[in-house]
Amino acid sequence: MRHGLAHLVLLLVPLHAAAAPSLSHHPVHWFVVKEAEAPGKDLAYYSEAIEQADADADALLQGVQAPAPTDVACCASVDTSKIDEITQSDLASVDVISDFTLMQNLCISGTCAFLVDSITIVECSGTGTAVGCSDQPACASLLNPLLIAISVEAVEGGYLGHVLAHEVGHTTCLAHDTSDACNLMYPSTQPGTLQGCLTSGECDEYVQHGTFGPGTCDCHTNDQAAVADGAICSDGGLAGACASGLCVAPEPGRGSLALAALGTVAVLAGAGAPPRIRATQLT
Repeated sequence: MRHGLAHLVLLLVPLHAAAAPSLSHHPVHWFVVKEAEAPGKDLAYYSEAIEQADADADALLQGVQAPAPTDVACCASVDTSKIDEITQSDLASVDVISDFTLMQNLCISGTCAFLVDSITIVECSGTGTAVGCSDQPACASLLNPLLIAISVEAVEGGYLGHVLAHEVGHTTCLAHDTSDACNLMYPSTQPGTLQGCLTSGECDEYVQHGTFGPGTCDCHTNDQAAVADGAICSDGGLAGACASGLCVAPEPGRGSLALAALGTVAVLAGAGAPPRIRATQLT
């Protein structure tokens, strides 16, 4: 996954990353519910937001925000396999359990994420609202399809990547983790916190439930540690430099896609009470 950041060429030093672990992919088929689109926003707008969310999710997973054992360098990636726009008024608001049955019929197979207007179903939100909700199968089980619902609030709030990585984590069997607000599986967004931390055991589940395909994590060691900052790496054929577990390379014509590179602190939620991220086993 490319994490472009101009000017990092200055960090290149004659130190090369060693043999890297293979990347574990989590492909997601997106369904954008037309009735949930904000006025003046179209599929192109949401497709761009989803592309950015993939990059942000990868930066959270692969980057290191805290020392081990709080966080490890997790060689996993969330990838968009397809984006469809659907007209489905029943899914504008996910408010009854039958909405997940409808999602299942539309998804058929694999992991599917539905971008909806709101999530108020009690199994996900309790007595309030949720910004994300997903299947959470048992770690030893094979559930197919795997369903995720995410509110457009995450897009407008600028933290879709965090919610996506969190909800995909649930589909790999990860439960909420309240031991540290840095944790990716913490049940709410925390303003000013990257929240991409995964323990070694959590990373193992994330990786094992993915599909090993093309790509490696040049800035990771095989024991879930980040290689030294400044080590030369390759990102999509471009020479880059390792920074906090990420390979950061200049990307011509593009802005920076790296949310976590060089320890950048991003505000994942706005002012006021943070939206809750809840999950339950919905099949």
